Amino acid sequence: MNKNDKRFIKTENLIINTFKEELKHTLYDKISVVDICDKCLISKHAFYSHFNNKNDLLIKVEGDLIDNLINQFEKLMVEDIVVNMNEFQNATYDYVRNNYDLFYSLFSQDETINFSLFIENRIKKYIINDAKNFSMKEMLSISYMLKGDIGILKNWVLHYHCQDIDEVKKLAGELLESVHIYIRDFKIQNK
Repeated sequence: MNKNDKRFIKTENLIINTFKEELKHTLYDKISVVDICDKCLISKHAFYSHFNNKNDLLIKVEGDLIDNLINQFEKLMVEDIVVNMNEFQNATYDYVRNNYDLFYSLFSQDETINFSLFIENRIKKYIINDAKNFSMKEMLSISYMLKGDIGILKNWVLHYHCQDIDEVKKLAGELLESVHIYIRDFKIQNK
């Protein structure tokens, strides 16, 4: 079947949305392809015409979630990404708040599906698409910031979601600003 066919797209979206709903109340390891097919009222053959396996479906869901976040970044692009990092951070926190249920489902199963690492690698790949332009110290600083922000977001989603995300953004922004000052001062010293 043609992947641009409306029926194909509709079935794929149905599988994805059903899987997302299942993740909200069922552990990833407990969800089977048969469960997804039963809930979608499709055959296993139909499922496998869209995805190789359940993990392929998970990668698609995670990838779409992070790609949409990166699309938010695209709207904020400036020549020097570090200069505008607070806006990137704010966009990230707002995006997580707006997609809280899915982030909760994925973060709560992090030991199984390594969602934190997935986010880190995708965003790092986006930020550092040409590693030759960054010094080792800058690369380490970016990695450090990403791990810290992902850790803060994961903790907010799993444990502190009743706290105002704007307060969390403010605290994280203060941390980010101190790292940004460090990177700026380092660049000035090495010119």
